[in-house]
Amino acid sequence: KKAPKLPDDFEQHTWGKLVAAVHAVHSKQAVAHSLEELYRAVQDMCNNGMASTVYERLQAECQRHIEGRLDGLLGQTPDTLAFLNLVHGAWNDHCEQMHTLRSIFLYLDRTHVMQGAAKKEYSKSLWDMGLQIFRTHLARRPEVARKTVQGLLQLVESERSGDQARRAATPTLL
Repeated sequence: KKAPKLPDDFEQHTWGKLVAAVHAVHSKQAVAHSLEELYRAVQDMCNNGMASTVYERLQAECQRHIEGRLDGLLGQTPDTLAFLNLVHGAWNDHCEQMHTLRSIFLYLDRTHVMQGAAKKEYSKSLWDMGLQIFRTHLARRPEVARKTVQGLLQLVESERSGDQARRAATPTLL
């Protein structure tokens, strides 16, 4: 029995639907397609030998988003505690977005990424990939990293002097 031939524009059309969803998640907008439809699109691409392409494209989209988000923090405020709150907001948004993206790309994560990790084809789960991207791009922006550390140190110092520190404002990304 011969497998049905994919339409010529299958990859382009399917990835277009997925990348639109990724952009919607990153911009906190409603996703145009249902999560089930997007999950099936990922599954179809993976089952047709495009898993590594999907992984690489998703990684590139996440990198572009994080680069822009962290670049937007540059020069925001000289107040290190206010800046720490901005970084905390970026971190929380990133975690929520990666959670949503993982639910869309769950088939890729569970089948191809996890199985491929044993074969050394993929180095990270989607969640770990997102963490690594954030960490890497944070380290590439010395001003952001420096002000984040200064804000954390200021919180420690104020707590040691008896003040009540807001622990929710301390990101666990480092």
